[in-house]
Amino acid sequence: MDTDNDGELDYVVAGHSHLYYIDPIDYSVTWTSPDMDLGSWFYKGTLNVGNTDADHNKEIVWLGVFDIFIFDVFTKVYKQTEDIRFSSVCLYDYDQDGISEIIAGTYDGKLAILDGHTLEITWLPVTLTKNTERRRF
Repeated sequence: MDTDNDGELDYVVAGHSHLYYIDPIDYSVTWTSPDMDLGSWFYKGTLNVGNTDADHNKEIVWLGVFDIFIFDVFTKVYKQTEDIRFSSVCLYDYDQDGISEIIAGTYDGKLAILDGHTLEITWLPVTLTKNTERRRF
């Protein structure tokens, strides 16, 4: 993925409690995120890249164990959600304003839209249920 808009691919890898930028030419680690303190959990998470706030910089959106971490690609500053157990995340320009919102699901079936700048959450009026029916194909 080209996270910094320089026309070159960037390797971004999620590891235990860190994100790593890897140089695509010599494979050296060029940047390591601060420790996200995931405790004893190991979770590879889901990485998404897009512009989630009003500046022109892309952000890396990473689903850790339960929290969503949002890293500004240029400033390397991050923010995170707290106290909600998220289970899935993707980016989508829900309101068609040219800035991607963070669409996230929770372990208990709720669906949310998060503002990438303020982390304000709008809950959608739907609860997804777990399909417990076993199917054979």
